[in-house]
Amino acid sequence: MNGTLIAASQRAAEILGATTPAGARFGFSAEFPLLVNAPLRQAMEQWQQGQADRSAELGLSSRVHRAAYRRSISMQIV
Repeated sequence: MNGTLIAASQRAAEILGATTPAGARFGFSAEFPLLVNAPLRQAMEQWQQGQADRSAELGLSSRVHRAAYRRSISMQIV
């Protein structure tokens, strides 16, 4: 969803012109999700790795880990 918002905002900035007030606002609105997405994705990957490590330490089956992974994917904001 954020990818669609970013692309639409960037496209609107191009159409309106980045130097126009409206174009500048669209350009700025595309920057925030870009700024937030990378650290959020990195945190999710670290969390998933931690879940996999804990599952392995506890001897949980890969089926349990896959179920947790699927739940985490459904929570991702992309």
